[in-house]
Order: sequence, then C-alpha cells, then structure tokens
Amino acid sequence: MMLMLIDTREPPPAPDRREPLYLDLPELAPWRWFLSAIVLIVAAKLIPGWPGLIPLFIGFGAFLGGIAALYQGNDGLSGYRQ
Repeated sequence: MMLMLIDTREPPPAPDRREPLYLDLPELAPWRWFLSAIVLIVAAKLIPGWPGLIPLFIGFGAFLGGIAALYQGNDGLSGYRQ
C-alpha cells in the first residue's frame, strides 16, 4: 500500500515590488556605512578647527553602524521558519 502526500497549501503571495539591489543583497549593507564614514572623515580633515570634530564623530558613528550591519542577522536560526 502506498500513500501519497498532497500539498494543499496555497503558495505565498508574490511581492508587490522588488527591492533595490543594494537592499536585496545583505553583503552590500555595511559598505554603505563604510563609504559614508570615509567621506565624513575626509571632510573632517578638510574642515579646519573644532567644527571638523562634528563630521569626525559622525563618521566614527557611521563606521560603528557598518560594523553593526555586518554582524546583523548572524545569530543562528532566528530567521528559520518551518
């Protein structure tokens, strides 16, 4: 005797629109932060005096944002669905 398993579930709905490529690829997410950090640190070097500290600190924050984006989602099976 042979039993057949028939899948009666409906397929998931198709997304309405596609996300841009830079949001679709998780490998590109931290590089946006790192690129903005480089731009801000170069701008801090070009601005004389204490106002140059403002883009320097924001650039350091962008660097930390890139580190956080690099390690986001690497926590095991949190995105696993049955």
